Amino acid sequence: MVDPGVQPYVPPAPATPARSRMPLFLSLAIGVLLVCCAGLPAVVLVVGDGEETVASAPRGAPVKRATDPPPAAPAPTTTPPPAKPGPLPADVTYKGRGNKVVKLKAPATDVPTFAAITYRGSGNFVVWSVGRDGEPLDLVVNAIGAYKGTRPFNFRGEPGTLRVESSGSWEIVVKALAKAPVWPARTSGKGPAVLRVLKSPVKAKVTYKGTWNFVVNSYAEYPDLLVNKIGKYSGTITIPAGTNVVAVDTVGSWTMKPA
Repeated sequence: MVDPGVQPYVPPAPATPARSRMPLFLSLAIGVLLVCCAGLPAVVLVVGDGEETVASAPRGAPVKRATDPPPAAPAPTTTPPPAKPGPLPADVTYKGRGNKVVKLKAPATDVPTFAAITYRGSGNFVVWSVGRDGEPLDLVVNAIGAYKGTRPFNFRGEPGTLRVESSGSWEIVVKALAKAPVWPARTSGKGPAVLRVLKSPVKAKVTYKGTWNFVVNSYAEYPDLLVNKIGKYSGTITIPAGTNVVAVDTVGSWTMKPA
């Protein structure tokens, strides 16, 4: 029985001088190249010992040797300037009083948008965005008493309608997101706000002087809750990479400055 860990000895084949097989190899290689390169410019083969072999080119075709100068580089082309962005969609205003279901139209259904919302009642004021399948998408506003501010609108799906619950008069103006103020050009406010962020990641020093809930969300590929406190707040946050929008939701004065 042969031990599987030991291989039987096989005597090596007699060595063949390397140069004795080179002519055969060259003949085969040149034959293959002549077949593959028929109709193409000549190909230069450089093989052992500095020998140069030039495959024959079709009759009338120029023969390119290793000493021929390289072809001239193509002339540079001028990149056309980027196209100017088209005009932004016009704002769309919805007004009403009390409970109502509002059917949305562009731009709420075409581009990222935010909404400037005003409520002049004293009771509860709730606004839901609702998908085309009738299912709620996002709680846009949930407040008691008079309300004024801007809120993200269609960041979490494609709403088809709004469901408003109130006892007073209200106004909702839907705007293209490109019209939102830019942070840090704007670093303070009172009440809810939507701010566009042009550079991230970045640190920000945030303060809040009110007594209500204070919430800060960032929006990139996914929303991220940055602050959720009740009452006065002061701290440093990191606005994550890829953030396009920061939304503040509160009642009271706040600041958010680069740290």
